[in-house]
Amino acid sequence: MEMLREYDIIEFSHAELDDLTSNFSQANLIGEAQFGKVYRGKTQQGQDVTVKIWEDLGKFAVGRDEHRSQLAKECIFLMESSVNHHPSLVKLLGYCCEDSLLGVVYDLKPVDTVHNLIDNDGFSWLHRIKVAIDIAHLLEFLHYHHKPQYLVRNISSAHIMVDQDYNPVLFDFCMLVGGLFGDVQPIAHKFVLGAPGYTDPMIINFAGKWWKVHDIFSFGTVLLELISKRPSEMKKPVHYWAEAQYNLNKPKKSLFGCFALSKKFSLVHKSFEEDLGFSQHDGYKITDLAMRSVEGNGVRPSMKEVVQTLARLHAVCRHGHRVY
Repeated sequence: MEMLREYDIIEFSHAELDDLTSNFSQANLIGEAQFGKVYRGKTQQGQDVTVKIWEDLGKFAVGRDEHRSQLAKECIFLMESSVNHHPSLVKLLGYCCEDSLLGVVYDLKPVDTVHNLIDNDGFSWLHRIKVAIDIAHLLEFLHYHHKPQYLVRNISSAHIMVDQDYNPVLFDFCMLVGGLFGDVQPIAHKFVLGAPGYTDPMIINFAGKWWKVHDIFSFGTVLLELISKRPSEMKKPVHYWAEAQYNLNKPKKSLFGCFALSKKFSLVHKSFEEDLGFSQHDGYKITDLAMRSVEGNGVRPSMKEVVQTLARLHAVCRHGHRVY
């Protein structure tokens, strides 16, 4: 990995990653990333870290060379001076690139992934709004304020980690395109268009090419998870459930051919109604935003509009000191 030697990052050995994670013990396992697993770790100096390793190297017909390319791309992206200052991007400490193990080490003391916290009662309404608005700001930055733009392509709640203060950071950039790397999708990934359960079904109308609207779809799926307490799975994408619920509540035509006024619609889990900062108005507003973000036939909001909408929520206006 000569291309990484010029960067000020640590090259770890397989044995060193074993030491960091207590031999990748089950007790240190946080969860699954798209192409491997994520573990808690601790250096000999007592620094808390997060370790992501690649597994199942033959999965999706992606070979070791392709995984090496993924590793290098992620490291270079996270070391790029124009992005590595962003508070919602994970900070890179080092990497391992041995025949027996491929992995990266993040400078991150994790609590858990958002995916693992989705149905947790301790993950409050304000915590969830904080996660949504911080990740929305990050995607707005990558889509609009970085030239040329970056598209993440595998946004999922399993790739968002939170710390003790519920500050979210996005990790895992194996499928990143744009910026330094151009927009060419690796041939080996032609059937791996995004994270399972978060991939826009409408991508077939774009000849398999990933655009900003597809990142927005993935973000909308995460937003649906956050408000409904329903984790999205490969076989049970949450957006299908949300669309079914929406169709039950959409406006019906009257006898005169006009649409009758419909009741306001919310997918927010009822357990949040007693939470600090919750208002029913926010429930309707954030549901509408999430549904427009995963809409198949309509015009999706841009990440700029997503950020503006979230910033106008009552929870943010009234409790901004807890959200920002």
